[in-house]
Amino acid sequence: MSPQNPGWYPNSRGEQQYWDGQRWLPNDEPSARPATPETRPSQPAMGPQPQSNGLAVAALVLGLLGFVFSLLASIPGIVLGHLGRRRARELNGDGAGIALAGLVLSYIITVASVLAILFIAIFIPVFLNQTTKAWNSAVESDLRNAATAQEVAFTSTQSYEVSASGLEQYGFVPSSSSNYNSPVRVITATRTGYCMQATSASGQTYHISSGGSVTTGPC
Repeated sequence: MSPQNPGWYPNSRGEQQYWDGQRWLPNDEPSARPATPETRPSQPAMGPQPQSNGLAVAALVLGLLGFVFSLLASIPGIVLGHLGRRRARELNGDGAGIALAGLVLSYIITVASVLAILFIAIFIPVFLNQTTKAWNSAVESDLRNAATAQEVAFTSTQSYEVSASGLEQYGFVPSSSSNYNSPVRVITATRTGYCMQATSASGQTYHISSGGSVTTGPC
């Protein structure tokens, strides 16, 4: 008895033969050959994608920006540099060199910036103090020289000069105007005495009176 559905069945000789639903097909006919599944070229297996170390790159960028922004960039650069090196160990060393370069740059800029701040905090006030002393000393010296010129003027004319410019003919030569906020001025001058004053570039006012010495404050 023949099968009802098409397919491969054992024939009377016990061999596998194809039944197409109506007859047995010889095994050498193309339709009797079992269909072979279409094969497609296998796609290469996709391995894990390499991961980049963004922390290391960011550390290097901040290290370079430290040359412009100083501590604002170098301190975050140090933090990201350490994080980048830790991340590099997780990635089998990827980005370790970049993280180290950023770390070194950030440390150098941080140390240099701290030293610069200390220099400004310590030495600039010292420099300004020395400059202030130089201004004040020049003004005091000028007042003493002006007083000497006044005595020369009095010896010559029996009166004191009423202006600092008039004292120049008696040997008074003022120092640089950069030492002053207000130059030497004769405030009062009579036949019996005088008072002159000047204000240093530091803002300190000095005066000198006939027969006296240089004193702080106005006449």
